[in-house]
Amino acid sequence: MNIATFSLQKNENFIIKSQYNLCDIVTCTELAIYFESQEKSFIVHYDFIEDALLQLSTLLKKSLNRDLYLHHSIDKNIGYLWNCKLHGESGLHYKKYDNQMFWIGEQHHLWETPGNVYPNLATWIYNDFDGSIILEITPVYPWHFVDPANDQKYISYEVFMKQYAPLVVRTIPDAIAIMWQEQADMLLDCIERNSEKVECSSTTDTSD
Repeated sequence: MNIATFSLQKNENFIIKSQYNLCDIVTCTELAIYFESQEKSFIVHYDFIEDALLQLSTLLKKSLNRDLYLHHSIDKNIGYLWNCKLHGESGLHYKKYDNQMFWIGEQHHLWETPGNVYPNLATWIYNDFDGSIILEITPVYPWHFVDPANDQKYISYEVFMKQYAPLVVRTIPDAIAIMWQEQADMLLDCIERNSEKVECSSTTDTSD
């Protein structure tokens, strides 16, 4: 069933799907988030749903405050540079946070699919030069850290990067961003109330 739908524009939605009712979802429930349109449907996130909603609310709030401009070092598509980072390439700008070094683009990172979900995707939110709120879904090279399975059609990293292109690039109007943030916060409040009622146990959802 569909737990929540975040509508982007006509026939384009982010949908949280689950075999559980909303009243049964707690902080450690793992759920899938899908991007669906007339042309395509794919998973953009599969992990703890509370973390996914909290990150969505946080990035939307920052972008609405015009506090998510891209760093000047991000001079190519953010997803392209994310692949460069994962591949260990040099020349990227890093920032220290909690005694660890992070690539500067990670502050825009919304969601990412786990390695066992294909296609491998990353989702981003940032402000462009005009202050508009931009959402991107970008492909991630699936074999940065693992070897291809026998049933996968392998291409080299070099070929992947030559063919690289973001899958979805959309401008989120402020009114939509506000509605999404309010919706995410309402879901987070509901999950918190559910968690207070029951002892959190590992509840993993494998529904489509």
